[in-house]
Amino acid sequence: MRVSKDSHGFIPGRSIATNAQIHIGQELVMGIDLKDFFPSIKFNRVNGFFKNVGYNDNISTILAELCTFKWQLPQGAPTSPMISNLIASSLDRRLAGFCKKRFAIFPLCR
Repeated sequence: MRVSKDSHGFIPGRSIATNAQIHIGQELVMGIDLKDFFPSIKFNRVNGFFKNVGYNDNISTILAELCTFKWQLPQGAPTSPMISNLIASSLDRRLAGFCKKRFAIFPLCR
């Protein structure tokens, strides 16, 4: 599984500046801020993510327990940004496709 090519948040070599650069001269820019993004990703989704990338049930559960707090992805944990980017990669691609069809560029920066 890979992070969306349109994502800039928490990606090495990318930043708020690289995200802003692609918008220079654009007539229309759409930005979305998802409220409580990290905590909205629950234990079961993290557990399912680890299963989907090939870990067995026991290892997936252990990894999900290590990466969540109170059954959700915690704000401020070093693991949360990349896990959320990977989990949200299909959402990122769908939103980018939606915007590209409407001649907008989509800034993905969490």
